[in-house]
Amino acid sequence: MSAILAFSGVSWQPPGRAEPVFQGLDLELQAGELAVMTSGLGGGKSSALRLAIGLESPTTGSVLVCGRPPGEVRDRIGFVGGEGALLSNLSLRDNLVLPLRWLRDPPEAEVERKAREVLDLFGVEELPAVAPAYAPTNLRRLVALARAMILDPALLVLDDPAADFDESSAEEVWVHLLEIARTRGLAVLTAATEPPRLAAARIVALSGSVVPATRRFSAARGRTALVPAIRAPIVHPDIIARRHP
Repeated sequence: MSAILAFSGVSWQPPGRAEPVFQGLDLELQAGELAVMTSGLGGGKSSALRLAIGLESPTTGSVLVCGRPPGEVRDRIGFVGGEGALLSNLSLRDNLVLPLRWLRDPPEAEVERKAREVLDLFGVEELPAVAPAYAPTNLRRLVALARAMILDPALLVLDDPAADFDESSAEEVWVHLLEIARTRGLAVLTAATEPPRLAAARIVALSGSVVPATRRFSAARGRTALVPAIRAPIVHPDIIARRHP
């Protein structure tokens, strides 16, 4: 089975930087999988997401979504940035259905059906008829997540999806994202400063500028000289260990 998302030998070096933010990144995500990029500030986790959605091109290597460059399959990718990126001049509902109306313009009955379907995914019963600025932070985040799902993507890319939730709610968000990946047959790639406590999540730890190896290890062997500490009880993370420059 071909991967939904594939990083192959990827390095990323933005203009003006003397050395890559990261290099040697290899990762394949299949349907039903959740992977979490984690790093310190400036460690490259958000840059990796931008590569996955085609907003940046790798310096070396390749990034493919469903076997093609991300820019050629934008309608197969759902994305939520760090702040959710809801439009301030639209209501919550109009934000939710914007991609559907803009890209497909189906009959209103279909818009209603899809809106209800994705809201149900995240347990949202009704949306208040207000602009995002007048809605609670958690609700804005859930609407952004639902909007990313409304076109039935093959790949869901999320920048710190649990950042605005308390600890217990954040863990529920991670569990729910894994469930969505498995039940709807999509791949989920996220970035997070603090990785979730999910044994089934694949953790890709970025730290430094050189990637010598990709490792699998148990929670009992969760730290080496090259591997940053990852919060227990993670069972089988994929660690991309990098030396600090």
